[in-house]
Amino acid sequence: MPKIGEIRKNKHSQDQIWQACERCGIERWVVLIFDSPTHRLCRRCSHLGHVTPLKTRLKISKANKGRPYKSRNKGRMMCAGYVKVRVSPDSDFYPMTDKQGYSLEHRIIYAQYLGRCLQSWEIIHHKDGVRDNNSLDNLELTTTCAHLMETKNSVQVAYERGFQDGIKVRNDELIKEIRLMRWQLKQLIGEHKLLE
Repeated sequence: MPKIGEIRKNKHSQDQIWQACERCGIERWVVLIFDSPTHRLCRRCSHLGHVTPLKTRLKISKANKGRPYKSRNKGRMMCAGYVKVRVSPDSDFYPMTDKQGYSLEHRIIYAQYLGRCLQSWEIIHHKDGVRDNNSLDNLELTTTCAHLMETKNSVQVAYERGFQDGIKVRNDELIKEIRLMRWQLKQLIGEHKLLE
């Protein structure tokens, strides 16, 4: 156990001092900046007694009056581009939810279409690739393996098409530059002949 006042370097090569909290006496390492400790109190003691004044709380309350809370999302939220919806516990599709009671909307829509819960290995694929377009005609049931193959192939084709388009555009730009340089060279040769 280090002694109070002992100084050492941490893993970031900063000087630290072993110091006791001024309020509760808990000993801990504190970073030194310009040979003085950055904190005199531990985390718990620094937060004790920190209360927002009544005036400030009333101002905040007035400012937010009539506004919906951020957490009130009416049972819908976005997650990685997909729409997640809250499913009530008495629903037949509740077994498809996560710990918070949410499930991906496209899975719920397709499960309602089939009239049963989906298995974990069943994948619902968005045909147009837009993750929040959950219309039934845009969804198709597939397996993990088939979905991976289809997604890989579509990404590869799109990449190659974009790459080829990029090469064509770059070639067109280079041809224009070459024409411009030839024209400039002819102009310079013409001026040089006039000077002779």
